[in-house]
Amino acid sequence: MTTQRPVVCSFVFSIMLMAGLAASACARGEAPGTRGDGPAPVQGGGAARASGVDGTLAAARAGYGSQLSVLGQGVQLTGTSSFLGTEQTVSALISATGDVLMEVRGKVGMTRCMTGDKAWAKDIGGEVRWLHLGERDEVVLQSLFLTGRWADDPRLTFASGETSDSLRFTLADSPVTGTITLDKTTHRLSRAEYSAGGDASVVTCSDTLEWNGVRLPKTVELKSSNGDTSSLRFSAAEAAPTFIRSPYQPVVGYSDVVFDSSKPASLELKRARTGHLLCRPTINGKQFDWFFFDTGAGGAILTPEVIDELKLERFGAVPVSGIGGKLSSSFVRADTIEIGPVTMKDALATELDLTFVANAIGEKVSGIIGFNLLSRCIAEIDQKGGAISLYDPSVYRGTDVAGALTWVNLVTYERHPCVEATFEDHSGWFKLDTGAAGSTVAIHAPAVTRLGLLDGRAVTDTRVGGVGGVRTAKQGRLKWFELGGHRTENVMATFAVESVGALDDQYTLGNIGGDLMSPFVLVLDYQKERIAFRAR
Repeated sequence: MTTQRPVVCSFVFSIMLMAGLAASACARGEAPGTRGDGPAPVQGGGAARASGVDGTLAAARAGYGSQLSVLGQGVQLTGTSSFLGTEQTVSALISATGDVLMEVRGKVGMTRCMTGDKAWAKDIGGEVRWLHLGERDEVVLQSLFLTGRWADDPRLTFASGETSDSLRFTLADSPVTGTITLDKTTHRLSRAEYSAGGDASVVTCSDTLEWNGVRLPKTVELKSSNGDTSSLRFSAAEAAPTFIRSPYQPVVGYSDVVFDSSKPASLELKRARTGHLLCRPTINGKQFDWFFFDTGAGGAILTPEVIDELKLERFGAVPVSGIGGKLSSSFVRADTIEIGPVTMKDALATELDLTFVANAIGEKVSGIIGFNLLSRCIAEIDQKGGAISLYDPSVYRGTDVAGALTWVNLVTYERHPCVEATFEDHSGWFKLDTGAAGSTVAIHAPAVTRLGLLDGRAVTDTRVGGVGGVRTAKQGRLKWFELGGHRTENVMATFAVESVGALDDQYTLGNIGGDLMSPFVLVLDYQKERIAFRAR
């Protein structure tokens, strides 16, 4: 099960407050074989070019025993799991062709699946989505480590490690690099450490569970430098059952959301002095103060005051990552969250004190509406006009000009909508953050360094702050920025210079705020992974 940053919400402010999750450059890992400090790399499953590496891989293959592909039969592992501060049950379904379906069931359930080159999830809030960028990489690696197929997978390139029982590796088309250490007795993976320049992850495997000569780890522990720790303790292995339909393909559908067609799609909104759009949902039948409507929030957030008044049970432990770093919080579940025509039932939310946000915007704030509700709707967002409408995806036909909509790719990464954009001839993925209302774009530390964005550019010192504290940054102008086919000249931008927290993501170039969205009405369709930029 992948380590988690379940709800990531950060609020950035320099002159004006910027809310949402920051991101960074889509950088590649160091090219294999260019370091000059070890033998030439060996591609997993390919011809050996360095006997030491080849010998280590051969020992690992033997250590895992029989291969499911030879047996022509899948296996199912069952046991228990410590996950996000709760004790739950876990199962792992592994096909003969290497597909892996991992499912944790309990108070905060989650499913992760690797099938071929793709990965998908049924997330902690019940959202079913394809995984992209760093989330995909993580599921691919953890699936390979669990099954032992890492030693033959062509996506991994190996070079000698610091010891005879270790290997350095890189993942193809990814910034991920790491080290695998083998157990000296079994020659199977005992520890894998990897990162993409930000949070570091450690996977440790111990003991043995054997089925028909196939040897798999009995205990798997997953740790991340973001503060999350999970463990899988398998107690039984048996032949995988026969399925009518493939369990390795996702089924998208939500039984926990209701759309009332008698209610208007448009929401009651208020614009804060900072430009943020605030809405007023009903939680368990009761209204509170204003909520941020924030595509940059990884899920619903409720303040301690709301949780106490509704007498909601706190449970679990969730690491919350933001601009300034990381902190720990708890989950709650609301019977209902209702906003406009949408009612979400048994809604997972995270507790977070938003006093610092309320002080910055001059409004009382009771929470945030984010990814879990948005992923169940189609949302039309007019940031400049101050209008938001929510629709049932099953019947959505758009407005009167829907026939003119041009859809482009939208991917969800760490529960945030991401689109491709270009600036000064650099292109890549950016997170769309309606919570960053008064900002244009924040370029994050890896992109600033990799692309040399401060070289020769006139900048001034600034500070950005949010969850976890305040960080230093630079402020300057980009010659131009193009989003949704619209080019904006002379764009004010923030350049992160500290590689910490949400500012240190290697997969996305940055965070797009409300000012760059102002020429459009955004139409977000998470379920079909598409977005339309409708000119205002």
